[in-house]
Formats: sequence, C-alpha cells, structure tokens
Amino acid sequence: MELELPGRLYARDAELARLQSAFDYVAMSGNHALAVVTGTSGIGKSALLETFLQGLRQRPACCAAGKADQFRRDVPYAALAEAFQGLVLEILGQPDAAVRDWQQQVSQALGLYGQLAVNMIPALELLAGRLPPVAASAGPEAQEHFHMAMHNLVNAFARCDRPLVLLVDDLQWLDAPSLSLLEHLLASPSPLPLLLVTSSREATAEPGRQVPTGTPEPTHARLRRKAARVYEVALAELDVNAVTTLVADALRARRRDLQGLAALIHAKTLGNPFFVGQFLKTMVDDRLIVHRPDDASWHYDLEGIRRRGYTDNVADMVLQRLERLPARTRTLLGGMACLGRHSDIALLCAIYGIDARALHAVLVPAHAIDAVHQEEQRYAFFHDRVQEAAHGLLSPAERKRIYLSAGRLLARAAQADDRDEPCSTPPNCSRRWPSWWPTPARPSMSRG
Repeated sequence: MELELPGRLYARDAELARLQSAFDYVAMSGNHALAVVTGTSGIGKSALLETFLQGLRQRPACCAAGKADQFRRDVPYAALAEAFQGLVLEILGQPDAAVRDWQQQVSQALGLYGQLAVNMIPALELLAGRLPPVAASAGPEAQEHFHMAMHNLVNAFARCDRPLVLLVDDLQWLDAPSLSLLEHLLASPSPLPLLLVTSSREATAEPGRQVPTGTPEPTHARLRRKAARVYEVALAELDVNAVTTLVADALRARRRDLQGLAALIHAKTLGNPFFVGQFLKTMVDDRLIVHRPDDASWHYDLEGIRRRGYTDNVADMVLQRLERLPARTRTLLGGMACLGRHSDIALLCAIYGIDARALHAVLVPAHAIDAVHQEEQRYAFFHDRVQEAAHGLLSPAERKRIYLSAGRLLARAAQADDRDEPCSTPPNCSRRWPSWWPTPARPSMSRG
C-alpha cells in the first residue's frame, strides 16, 4: 500500500487570516495592496496560496495565478501570461450571458494598445475581438505602450465589488520585464482594486545563509517601495506538535502512538513540511515504515530509522529518491526539468521519439513516488525541489541537446500555425502541436 500524504495545511490559520485581511482591505477600500509571503523552500508557501485562492471561490473576486520558473527566467512575462491566460479561459467557461458581459467590458477597456496584451495572452482575443494593429515602437516607448495595455486589462478585471487577485508564486525567479510591469501597476495613482500576492524564498529567508556582497536587491523590496499598503506573511517551520499531527494523519494512527517517531522526524527536518513528506516517503521506500494488511495499519522501526543515518539535507534526499528510479525514467525527468515546471506530453513525445503510451509507461515509477503528476495533456513536477534535483540528473551536454531539440520543434510549430504571430511565450505555443511532428536527432533514454 502506498503512503498518501495529507493535502491540508497545518498550523497556518494566522497566516491564512492575514491574507484574507489583505483581500478585505482591497474589497472595502477599492485601493491596491501587496501581500508578501516569504519562507524557506518547502515551508508551504504554494500550499498556503492555493488554500487562500480556494477560499476566494466563495467570494466575488477574479483570481489569476502564475508561477515563475527558475529554468525559464529568460522568457519574458511567462508567469503573468500563465496567470491571465488561466483567468480568461475560466471566464470563457462561464454561461453565455456572462461571457458576453465580459466581452463588452474587456473590449471597451483595452484601448489603443490592446493588441499588445492579446499578443501575450492569445485567449484574450476571444473576449476582446479583433483589435487594430499597433504601430511598431522601440525602447522605452514600446514598454510604456505595453504597460498601458496591461494596466487597462487589469482595470477591466478589477472592480470594487469584484477585486482582482493576481498571484505570482516564486517571485525570486521572475524575469525583469514582469517585475517592471508589477511595479508599474503598484505605482498607479488612480484607485485600483488589485491585490497582488507574491511568494518568495529570498536569500534573507534562508536560515544561516550569508548574502554575498553585491547581491541584487530582493525583488520583494522593489515591490514594497511601490505599494501603498503591504501585508507581510512570514512562514516559520512547524513545531513538533504540528509535525505529530501531520504524521498521525499520514499514517492514520493515534498521536500518542507516534510521539517518538514524530520527535525524530521533527529533529531531522526542523519542521519543514516538504522535508517531512519526503522523509516519510523515503522511510516507506526503505521499508522502515510498512503497512501490514492483517491489521490494516502502518508500523515503524524507530531504532532502525535511527541507525540508518538519514541525511539532514532535503535536496540530497530528493536526489537519492530520484536516483533509485530506472535509467530511462531518470533521463526523461531530466529532460522535463529543462523544459520547465510543466511539460506538454506532445512535446515530450516529439523530443524523445516515442508515443504517449510509451511516455506514460516510462513515467509510471516517477508518478509512484510523487515526483510528477499528470495535468490533462501535460506533466508537472510535484515541487520545485524535485525539478531542481531532476535537472541535476543530466550533464550540461545533455541539457543542451534538450534545449536544441525543443527549440527546433517549437520553431516548426510556430511556422505551421495559422496565426501570424511569434511563438514567444509558453502559453502562446504549448497547446498548438501539429500532427506532423518531425523526428530530428533526439536525446537518448538508454543510458544506465
């Protein structure tokens, strides 16, 4: 029997209430605010934000969520394009009457430079309709026109009776043009019912880590200076009581029967929720925690766990789990990490020259250890720590082959597209694979 980790938050009520207070302020005042979520990697920032957004489903709000990718920082506006593309697609799924209302609002709001926003968010054309082309410009003028277009778009979605919540996860990896746009929105002199929620594992949030001299200014500091109101949400490690509850839920056991195990786990992980989960999974892999069908319960060998001498480094533990996978699975995961947090199934099949069924078969072991999960027509890494570890499975030369192969395929896809626009961002091109994918020299998955 596989161990299923609980999917809820632990000991985060105060932090969740802080985010809800930020939304209440924007809804009541009609002014923008910035909510800054910080903490170490694996501390639960993304889980907190996801729970916050789920709670807003019961309230009048527009929610757009994007996540910056550490291995695609050279793609401008990727996280913001993902956020607004998702919001537009959600709107298009509403009843016809509601969609018509949105079409009128958006088309009226975009203004003279609206086509610039459509270029970044292709689905927006279904709401805005055909817009006049924008005369070519360059330098600061081009950026100013784009900022105007995006400011108008935000105005279309943000209203006092229905604020816009724009969430950007992993802000520390955000590209410079996106950061400049966010600064522009926060500096708006006119009322804007926008709640910008960001999360970051900034260097200052890593305990014991020295920030080198000359380190660039943290991205959050730049946004804080522009925001009229800032809500700070700093996530700390879980205490031993919360870890005990988490372990009890995972093992479906009584808290009093797990005191020794929970204390050991807390000492090893320092209460980092992601590390706790990985540690539990590793002990199951090593059969130091086993499920016995005779009494339908989990049993653990506390002395065996102590003797094992597990690492205190979560990155090492994740890498060790990945290195136990079959060679073909490891190689495929490394290629996926190069492509980003999400990888389209069609693109992976094209790069490696296999069909979807074979691809799924290769990824079964990775899915079994919760390294990846499938989201419709793409695979996603369970956590950025897993993506980081998978990226390290390939040599620099192997990564270059992945980038070259993917780049050639994307270029061919863009040329074959009926739309006359560049394939400049992942949201623009990740859903338009032609049926005649070429078969260039592909990375091999046969190494041991």
